[in-house]
Amino acid sequence: MIVHGKLRSENWKREDGQVSNTLIVEASFVGHDLTRGTSVFHRSSRPERAETDVHDEIQEMVHRESGDTTQVDGWGNPRPVPNAQETVRRQDPAA
Repeated sequence: MIVHGKLRSENWKREDGQVSNTLIVEASFVGHDLTRGTSVFHRSSRPERAETDVHDEIQEMVHRESGDTTQVDGWGNPRPVPNAQETVRRQDPAA
């Protein structure tokens, strides 16, 4: 096994007062050591979805009530929900 990453050391004091040292490996990548043999990679496959399932799901999303979704701005952040009085003022220009 090959590990690529950082090795760091932590010093800590035990209950009996002695100082101990612990080594910690922060691994970025872990893999097979190919100097000792060969390896084969097999990509896992996802189960196929029927096209009708996708179509039905899209139709359900398109025809969902507008109150079911959260309004977002251009950056994808949720917009604040106005209270009922603000909504009435915006719709009534005489107010």
